[in-house]
Amino acid sequence: MIPGVGGFAGGLVHPLLVPAHLIALLVLGLFIGQQAPRHRVVLRTVLGASLIAGVALVVAAFAVMDADVAVLAIAAAAGLAVSVARPFWLATAWPLPALAGVAIVLDSVPDDISMAATFMALVGSGLVAFLIAAAASLVPPRLRRDWQRIATRIAGSWIAAVALLVLALRLLR
Repeated sequence: MIPGVGGFAGGLVHPLLVPAHLIALLVLGLFIGQQAPRHRVVLRTVLGASLIAGVALVVAAFAVMDADVAVLAIAAAAGLAVSVARPFWLATAWPLPALAGVAIVLDSVPDDISMAATFMALVGSGLVAFLIAAAASLVPPRLRRDWQRIATRIAGSWIAAVALLVLALRLLR
């Protein structure tokens, strides 16, 4: 969170200021957008439900160490899936947004002592996280030209490469 900005307002800007979160949400949105039209709604719903579940876990005093590793792993997996550019079966696609939502919320817990301030910050963070992924999921269906779809695949592969490199550096420390 931003020093001096807490609560709901701090939560609103948090996903925009943490590069791993922003990249993971953007590539997750591209992944959702590449799926079959009837699956997109389900995957967005799964993401929203997992963000809510993550907030509920934090409110229930569940804490994890190194949630940023999970966020990077999800960004890498989603980037690889985007670079493949094939629709997944719903049974194999839903775990990615489900894990992403929970991991992003668990990695967004502020240092506030107050449970009310923490809750409000996580609600704001979850809301913006959902909006980023949902907005990014609207892009792939609108790409009509071959070069646009290829550029999306390249972006997915680069995001996967960057996430894997950062993950490797993070794990070496």
